[in-house]
Order: sequence, then C-alpha cells, then structure tokens
Amino acid sequence: MISKKKQIAVIAIASVMSITSMLTPVTIAHAADMQSNIRQIQTESENNTPPIILPEHLTGNVGQPLQSIALPDGWSWVDGSTIISKEKTEYLARIAVDDNTYDYTAVKGYSAEEHTVEKTISVTVLMPEPNTALSSKAQIPSPQVNSISTLGDVDINPTDFPDEKFREYLLNAYSKGGNKIAVADVTIIDIRDRTDITDLKGIEKFTDLTILCCFNTGIQSLDVSKNTALTKLYCYDTEIQALDVSKNTKLDTLYCYNTEIQALDVRKNSKLLWLDCHNTEIHALDVSKNTALTDLVCYDTGIQALDVSKNIALTDLVCFNTGIQVLDVRKNTALTNLLCFNTGIRNLDVSNNIALTELSCYHTEIKTLDISKNINLKSLTFDGRGITSLDVSKNTNLKSLFCSDNEITSLDVSKNTALTDLLCYNTKIQFLDVSNSPDLKFLDTQQTNLAYLDWGTADLTDLYMDSSTIELTVTDNAFDITKAFPGIDISKVTVTHGGRLDGNDITGYTIGTPITYTYDCGLFKGTLVKLNVTLNLSKSDSKIEITGNPDMTYTGNPVAAPSVKREGSTGAVTYTYEFWNGNTWSVFNGIPTNVGKYQVTAHLAEDDFYNGAETSSTFVIVPKNVENNNQIFISDVKSDKDVKNLIVKDVNEELKKGKDYNVDRKQSGNKVTVTITFKGNYTGTITRSYIVENKKPSNSTIQDKNGSAQTGDTVTSGLWTMLMTLSAGMIAFVKSRKHKESAK
Repeated sequence: MISKKKQIAVIAIASVMSITSMLTPVTIAHAADMQSNIRQIQTESENNTPPIILPEHLTGNVGQPLQSIALPDGWSWVDGSTIISKEKTEYLARIAVDDNTYDYTAVKGYSAEEHTVEKTISVTVLMPEPNTALSSKAQIPSPQVNSISTLGDVDINPTDFPDEKFREYLLNAYSKGGNKIAVADVTIIDIRDRTDITDLKGIEKFTDLTILCCFNTGIQSLDVSKNTALTKLYCYDTEIQALDVSKNTKLDTLYCYNTEIQALDVRKNSKLLWLDCHNTEIHALDVSKNTALTDLVCYDTGIQALDVSKNIALTDLVCFNTGIQVLDVRKNTALTNLLCFNTGIRNLDVSNNIALTELSCYHTEIKTLDISKNINLKSLTFDGRGITSLDVSKNTNLKSLFCSDNEITSLDVSKNTALTDLLCYNTKIQFLDVSNSPDLKFLDTQQTNLAYLDWGTADLTDLYMDSSTIELTVTDNAFDITKAFPGIDISKVTVTHGGRLDGNDITGYTIGTPITYTYDCGLFKGTLVKLNVTLNLSKSDSKIEITGNPDMTYTGNPVAAPSVKREGSTGAVTYTYEFWNGNTWSVFNGIPTNVGKYQVTAHLAEDDFYNGAETSSTFVIVPKNVENNNQIFISDVKSDKDVKNLIVKDVNEELKKGKDYNVDRKQSGNKVTVTITFKGNYTGTITRSYIVENKKPSNSTIQDKNGSAQTGDTVTSGLWTMLMTLSAGMIAFVKSRKHKESAK
C-alpha cells in the first residue's frame, strides 16, 4: 500500500501525460511479441503453497515511473522510481506472502526477511507519437485511380523501381492493369510499417505526390527533391542519414524523428506547420523562417540554441533533453504546451503565456518560477535546488503538480480544488493539507519530512509516503504545536513517546530525548493511514554582539571588558584575547595592558534551552604621548651627574631606561643637550639642556698665567700635580722624624 523509494530518479509522469494528451500513443513495435503479458505463474514449491497470480493488462508510457502504474493489493514494485523505457518491457515486483502458514523456501524470488516473493511483471509500453502523426490509415485518403488521367503513365519496372516490394505496392494501389500507372494518380504513398521495403528509388517520377508516409520501413535513404508538390512527409523510425527538403516549399508537415539525420534545413519551408525531429543527430535548428509553425518537437537532439521569437503561432514546444541554455517564449502568446526539462535553461519567463496549459521544466538551472499569470495551467512539473518557494494560488485549474527535488519549505494547495496528481517528494515542505482536493488520486510525499499530512475525503488510488523526522528548537519547557506547525489539527495528534499533549502545548520533554507522535491523515482503500513523526528537540541559538569599542590609549591598566548585546541564553559572558604577532593571532593569557593589536572574543555560555554563542572584535592599545603631559615626571637635568641619575616617572610608576625610553647627550661648546626618546608603551620626545662650568673648548690656544700656551693637553698638568703631592708628603715625613727624636 505504502512503499518507499530506494533511490531518487527522474519523474517524467507530467511530461508523458502531457505528451499523451496532445499526442496519440501507439504501442511500440517490439512490444508485439509480449505474449506473456497476461499469464499466471504458480510457485515451484512442493508444499502446496497458494499460486502466485501475476497482475495483468499493465500499461505504461515511456518516461513514466513504475510507481505510477497501480498494482493489486499486496503487490508493490521492487523499485517504483524506475523509469519505463521502450527497450524494457518487464520489471520486478514483489508480493507479500503468508510464510507462517506456508513454506515458500523453494519458491524462486522468496525473501524470508521481507516475507515477500519477487516476480517479473510484463508491462505494455506505450510510446508518445505526434498528434498529427498517422495513428491509423484512416488519416490518409486511400489511393484513387484516375481513370481519365491524360498526364502520362509510368512503367513500374525493376530498373526505375529496384525494390520489388515497392513495385508491388504501387501496382496494387494504382495500376489499371499491366505494369503502368498514371503519374497524376499517385498523390499519396502510404507504406507505413512496411519493413520489407528498403528502397524508394523511382519516387521522383511522381511529381504530383502530396503525402508520403514511409515511417517504420527499411529505407536508408530518401530523395524527395523532385516531389515539389509534397505537403506532408512522414519518414520517422527509419535509418535515413540525410534529408533535403529545400525543394519542398509546400511542405506543411514534417516528421523525421528517430532517424540518423545529422542536419536539417527548413528555411525554405515557410508553410511548415508541424515539425518533429526529435531523437536525431542534428545540432542546430533555424526556424526563424517558419512563421506559421504551430508544433515544434525537437527533444533528444544535440541542439544548443533555439530561437522561437518569430514563431508567434507556436502552440506546442517540446525541446527537452537538449543543450539549450536560453529560451525566450515571451512572444509566443499562443503557446499551450511547453516541455523544456533536462536543459541548461537558467531563466524562464512565462508571464505572457496566458494560454499555457502544460509546463514541464524540471532538471534545469531555473531558480525562480512565476506562474501567477498562467491561470489556464493544468499540469506543472518542475524541480531545482535553487527554487525555495512556489505560489500556485492563481492556478485553480491545476490538475497535476509535480514539484519534487527542491528547497520549497511550504506549499499551499488550498485553492487547487481540481488536483488529481501531486508529487512533492524530497522537498523541505513541513506540512501539507490537500483536503480541499477531493478528486486527488495520486499522492507522493516520500523523503519529505512532514509534521502532518491531510488528504481529507479524497479516494486515493496511489499513495507513497515515509515517516518523518523533524529537527525542532525549543526555548522553554513547553511549546505550542499549533504555532510550531500552523494548521495542524491537534485532534488527529497522538503523542506516543517523549512528552505529553496538554491542549495545544507539548510538555514533559527533555532536550536530547525525541518526541514521537502519529497523525491521522485519512483513509486509503478503507484503512486509516497514520503518519509517524519524530521530533528531535534541540536548544535554540543565542546571539551575542560586541557593541562597545575597546580601543584605548596605554594607561598601565588592563583593557576594560567591552559592552555586549545578547539574546537567548542567560549564561555568563567571558572573554578571551589574542595578540597579533605580525603574521598570525597568538593566544594571549590574561588581559591586555601593553600597546599592540588584539582580538577579543566574547563567549556566552549555554543554558538549559539555549546554545552558547560567541563573537569577536579587534582593537588596539596605542602608546601614551608624553609631550605636554603633566602625568610624566622627569628629574632635574643640570649636570652630567643628573643625566647619569635621571629619573622618569608616569605618575608614580618609574619608567625603565632602555625599555621605556632612550637618552641621547650632545654637547656643543659648553652647552649640553639631553634628548629623552620614549618607546614601547610611550611615544614622543622631551629635551633638557645645561651649561658645563669653566669648560674650555678643546681646540683653544688661550695663554695661562705664566704666558704658556694652553694646548688643551692635560698630561703636563697632571704630572705637575703628582710631583707637588709627593713633595708635600716627603716634607711631612721629615718633620715627623725630627719631632720624635726631640722627644727622646
């Protein structure tokens, strides 16, 4: 009933539904041999286990996920996200079995762990075809023989018509007897699905040919250059490698898809209305001359650019799976169907496309999508990690909405009462109420963590949903669940673990212990479905901001803690510091005092319901200027001795020479200038000066009292002084000896 995807895959349901609504699906040719599509398989067990009857009559469109194909009760696809392709017609499904009563161990595909048996199920694959493609021969008038034709006959011979089967067709359709047919009669050639016809040589003789239908034949080349009356050409599903339609100026319909053509020039086909060249090797397409074009299908090609600004009559544009980077449809006001998914388109403006009924633009680079003007829109398919919001309130005709794999956080579909299909898996949507869409049949919300899901009275046929896990921050010992998840119906909530529901409030919880509850979503095939929700509670985040400027001038005191603004936690605020060493920040132990560049980090501690927070700010402590500063004391400097004993103080703090300042003494004549230069935590200079008493210039020649020239050499004076001292000492010694002798 409810399954879970094993992986994310491209969901192309909208596009396929879109194409099949405007195009006619036909069963692909190779599916014709699927005779095992409707069958019964009995188990290989020898223990009389009940027979396993495979689901029958299953059909699906190319590009559609398996999960969109409904299976009988008990059955589920092994991988419902698998995209149906025309190359594969069988897929794995599993059925739940009663292995308590019966022994399934011998049954192929049995899983004891999952209590299931896997079987291969056949699916009839439907492939979209253009709406103007010939789904039945009734669309082409039957060939008519003109019995009164006088325009000449052509001989159907092996030389002019080398393909035997083609000759047989022409003679059967147009011969009036014998091997000749009237040229004027051959206006229609319809050899569709004739894989036995491999060569159309000779067709150039039918100059009145207006319709050529040769799709799904064995031809490998086609020359229609002489068929200038041709209006409709259907040559798809062939192996032709080149196609020249430059001479077919009357052409209004061209279907050349699923071929090997590498180039297509339609600039001479100004009457072209329908062009389908998808799944070819073409890398460029110029439709600027095809102003009458209404249908353009060019998906699965190498086209890198497409200009449709001249195609104002365009109603259907299908250009997905191409390299198109830019698409401007603002002038295509008649556009009703636009399928441009799997391209590099970054912007899409559909505000002028009021007639648009179908838009599929998933797997593109589109970041925003405004569909408020597209009031006729019935089908929308998109995704994209850059898209965070979607407003569908104006799209009241919307039936199919596929908006998976994106960042959308909310989706209001209350105005979309016509919805029948809704896929919104792998999104950020937290709650979804589709109770206003009573016709809803298909709902997929997998990998979307919903707090609640309500589909009201809708009778769903397909449902895909997962349990939800939601991260929720709380700020107190109780929270109002109706505010946490607006629109939730508390009467449908049953708390099963981790807390209590008291009115609108959830109480009795502990952060770190999950709260679990179930939510009644609605009935699915007669059974009430409950959504299992787990709330992982966490603390709310706090904020802290440094508002003050800690910059200061050096004072000798530690920097003051900066002022802060805080929100959330009531915890304490502490500070740590770092110092800039010229290259990096280094941890600073303590509180900065000295000059430098610092970074302070304010730490707000967590509390019971709020996380902690921190913020940082840089600041500087600049040097103190000593000039004209009355806090700076310098002792008197009046002599060299004063210089030697110099004392410098900042208020009462004595500064240290070499660390806080340097002293420089200079003398000019008998004038001495002392310069005190401050550094480190201080800046500026202070000077003092004094006069040296009786100081003679070193280069003077002043005469002494004896008339001798004073050269400035002090050696002689020094010797003279020493001799005088020795003489005085000797005299004193002699007198002392005489005095002692007299006393005896």
